[in-house]
Amino acid sequence: MVFSNATLEHVRHPLSTVQESARILRPGGVFYADTVNWDSYTREILGANWALISPIHHLHLFTPANVLSLCAAAGLNHLKTWTTGARVEANAQGSNFHTPWYLKLCKGPLSMMTRFNNKGDSIEFLALKPLHGEAAALSS
Repeated sequence: MVFSNATLEHVRHPLSTVQESARILRPGGVFYADTVNWDSYTREILGANWALISPIHHLHLFTPANVLSLCAAAGLNHLKTWTTGARVEANAQGSNFHTPWYLKLCKGPLSMMTRFNNKGDSIEFLALKPLHGEAAALSS
């Protein structure tokens, strides 16, 4: 198993990183990663106050859709993608964003909805290295 925790958004070449992970996995081995979700409620609510928009630290931002392409391009079979969490408070230092009261009430329902619509803060995904003779397939 290869485990990548909050790494892919920081590396210069995430595809090369996933390809190397695929190379070192045994056939049938599992690749697990979590990364930032560009397509999240939090980014939509906070906009420029979203702390994860950081071109110095986060070189790449992902969506649930493009992790499928990442897996396929690296020669891995995508197994599952899910997202977690939603924030309505800005956590950027120096932010003057003040969350309106009605958005604070929405945090719980938004977090629950991310289980069904992949709009949580964090994307987690599993992929499998094909067994010998199998080809990697793009799956949803």
